[in-house]
Amino acid sequence: MPREKIQLPTRETLNSLFAYDPVEGELTYKKKRRGRGSIKPGDKAGVKQPNGYYTVMVNKHRYYVHRLIWFMCHGTNPELVDHIDGDRDNNRIENLISTTMGDYKRDRLEIRDAQIERDAQEYIS
Repeated sequence: MPREKIQLPTRETLNSLFAYDPVEGELTYKKKRRGRGSIKPGDKAGVKQPNGYYTVMVNKHRYYVHRLIWFMCHGTNPELVDHIDGDRDNNRIENLISTTMGDYKRDRLEIRDAQIERDAQEYIS
């Protein structure tokens, strides 16, 4: 059964709330926001979750920061947005890729198998 596609805010809404720095790969707030703490323009947007991804609240819905960055830059809402290097802190647009769940699982298995092979070689050495 395919996953339900995530409904994102409009690009206009996102661009009014956030600025994206492609060099640093950071999403920052454009406006002061009410709520927990004091959010000022220029503050980094997103809270790191236990799974390592950053999320941000928009219109009472939580979204992954890397997915919003992809949508702001490309205007598409793919099934899945992945980090090429596996580093969930690295949200530079050149490190994000549109993929499918099947490809994602295959890629993660290949990365895991390569890590196991490297660990085994280090143990043997």
